[in-house]
Amino acid sequence: MRVIPEPVSGPLTGLKVLDLARLYPGPLATKGLADLGAKVTKLEDPDFPDYIGRYPPFAEDRSVYDVALNHNKTPVQLAFSQAEQQAKFRELIEQSDVLVESFRAGFLGSWGLAPETLLNWNPRLIGVSVTAFGFKSSWADRPAHDLNILALCGALDLNRDAAGQPIIPQNQWVDTAMAQHINTRVLAALYQRVQTGQGCWLDLSMLDAILPYLTLQWAHLPFGQKASSFLSGALPCYNLYPTADGRWMALGALESKFWRAFCNAIQHPEWQDLGLDPGPKGQDLKEKLTKLFRQKTLNQWVALDPNGSFCLSPVLNLYEAMALPPIQERQSLLSIEIDGIKVPSPR
Repeated sequence: MRVIPEPVSGPLTGLKVLDLARLYPGPLATKGLADLGAKVTKLEDPDFPDYIGRYPPFAEDRSVYDVALNHNKTPVQLAFSQAEQQAKFRELIEQSDVLVESFRAGFLGSWGLAPETLLNWNPRLIGVSVTAFGFKSSWADRPAHDLNILALCGALDLNRDAAGQPIIPQNQWVDTAMAQHINTRVLAALYQRVQTGQGCWLDLSMLDAILPYLTLQWAHLPFGQKASSFLSGALPCYNLYPTADGRWMALGALESKFWRAFCNAIQHPEWQDLGLDPGPKGQDLKEKLTKLFRQKTLNQWVALDPNGSFCLSPVLNLYEAMALPPIQERQSLLSIEIDGIKVPSPR
């Protein structure tokens, strides 16, 4: 396996991270730290392996998900759950700046490896526990995955199909939000350590991580559920429209200057005052726009706004998105070659 291009030194060069986490949130977070230059050791207990390695597709008998999340880490196998191996585990703790784990609450403690013990071994350690609901919760012992948290936080209820059925997203939004939450808190704790010389243990919850992503939805609550559709289909100027070739265009002309430019481009200046109308006139305009968009292909609509001057974008698939100039120019995707297959992985 090789990575193209080779990773370069970053602002976290010299930082040592011990990754005990499994599945998606923790490993995605530590991958991000490694992308910034940290030396990340992926530590797996053979009796409690990372489940991500079981999921297809596979290349060279290795899950491409495992490759995508862990390609820039040093893999180490150590049965740290067994008492006779804990001296070696202690050495790793003493050498580390950050530890990320995602076992159930109290699981490490049952092996004699409670946060208090690990901080006693290394008082400068920044420890992170990733759980569904947090240690300080009556639900601390409950398991949950991305879909469960989406259901419980209200996000699934906000996203339904035409028949009213909640939609399972293609992406794991809670897991990716959790990864960002982890790294934000880790970097803050590292800065605090500079001031105090002391480490700490972070009790992080997946439920807590996703709530800020619903900030606008929470703000709408006093005005009723319908208000939450303001940016999810209620407005003519901020919507999805079908094209003649079965594709879709995303119109995000929220600001009046963009909406005016769009209306002028389609030769309908009389619509300029209706872009932000969620009422009957706005609904009528959405129907007119739907008919209008169906008269041209996706490429024809792209040609109408080649410079992106009024926030009109094609709905691309991942293959098309990979070829976008900003992604290519900024080298936003690494290409990990395994068994002759190049696996894209975001930096």
